Amino acid sequence: MVKRSEGVRRIVLLVSIVATLGWALFVVITTEGFSVKLDPIEWGIIMAGFLVAYFAAPTTSRIVYWIIDGFSKDKNA
Repeated sequence: MVKRSEGVRRIVLLVSIVATLGWALFVVITTEGFSVKLDPIEWGIIMAGFLVAYFAAPTTSRIVYWIIDGFSKDKNA
């Protein structure tokens, strides 16, 4: 698989952090500063949202690089 450049790694990290902060802001606004009583399932959804927000950018970049790598292998065959 093609190695990612340092610039792409930094952009992916920045997008991950911004997405996580955006999710945190959404949660704070939705729960009115955590003053709303939430069920344990709702807390689980919120925590899962943090994981999804953080890992969405790296996963997407790996998929894109995997697709690009597939096209470069066809060209060399």
